[in-house]
Amino acid sequence: MRYLILTLLAAFFTTIGIAQPTSAISGTITNPTGDKVYLNMLKMVNGRNNLVTLDSSMLDENGKFILEARFESTTKVMFTDGNEVTELLLSPGDELTMSLNTKYFDETIQYYGRGAKKNNAIMTLYLVDEAFTSGMMTAMEEDPVDTSALFKAYENHSDKMATLIEDYIETIPD
Repeated sequence: MRYLILTLLAAFFTTIGIAQPTSAISGTITNPTGDKVYLNMLKMVNGRNNLVTLDSSMLDENGKFILEARFESTTKVMFTDGNEVTELLLSPGDELTMSLNTKYFDETIQYYGRGAKKNNAIMTLYLVDEAFTSGMMTAMEEDPVDTSALFKAYENHSDKMATLIEDYIETIPD
């Protein structure tokens, strides 16, 4: 009996010692398109990516929500309002506050709190690249398309993105 109690106590304290801290995302959605938000991730099962819902939250009357999940290490996750999706990185213990307006979704997402710097950096890179790609598509609609000019524009954009990434690496080492 004593052995059983000691074994159970050891298992309990071991479990407490290795539990991952909770990562949380709370925030406010302006102009919500639905009444619920989700935190998802892709998980490989039998060689296939499966969408796994980590948490979901009903929006209150002010568009506020809270989502939580546990991670062993920094993990790529997806936040969705059921209509649009944005990707972000969550690390154990992150406590993000998020705001967004669904009329312009990506362009209005802002993060605050622990883990905000890396996610704001990711969002900035995404928006810069999206704006460039949109401009490239417009240029390709012209007839005739000057492919050498397009490649030169892409090269210039790549150089600017590399510089922006280097700046982020210096200012946000994690």
